[in-house]
Amino acid sequence: MCSSDLGAYTAAFLNVKLGMSPWWSLPAGGVMAVVLGLIIGLPTLRLRGPYFALATLAAATILQRLTIILWEQTGGEEGISDLTPLVSSPAAFYYLALGFMLVVAAILVVLARSPWGLLLRSIRGDEAAAQAAGVNITLHKIGALLVSAFFAGMGGAFYAHYQLQVGPTMFSI
Repeated sequence: MCSSDLGAYTAAFLNVKLGMSPWWSLPAGGVMAVVLGLIIGLPTLRLRGPYFALATLAAATILQRLTIILWEQTGGEEGISDLTPLVSSPAAFYYLALGFMLVVAAILVVLARSPWGLLLRSIRGDEAAAQAAGVNITLHKIGALLVSAFFAGMGGAFYAHYQLQVGPTMFSI
């Protein structure tokens, strides 16, 4: 939730305010989401059970409020509009979104079938046993969070260029 918001706002800011190409704003949205993932993930991934979910929801709420407080940069309630579209027609955007989805799904399948994916499945299955086997659980959880944040940030940037506008109500909890 936070990652897609930040990815969308990053893409909008880079495209509208700095005049950057929308194609460069997609990976930039992913990178900024990774930075946010590190800022939120390092202190919260040590939390267990519902406390982690509550902490991430609180972070999303704080970021949504910051978009209103920092209205000069984010456009406040209106948000940022007049983004440059990635492609010119809805049909082309459909096929672009389909291709984006297939590439991301393929990357995630490769990661899931890799040795790192096996480590993540072992952590999911029995965290205590994985830790007893010498797996650095926090490091691997942060890695998984950053991978998901990158793709969510790129997805938010992609969606912003589809909507041609971002605002705080676009990504409500």
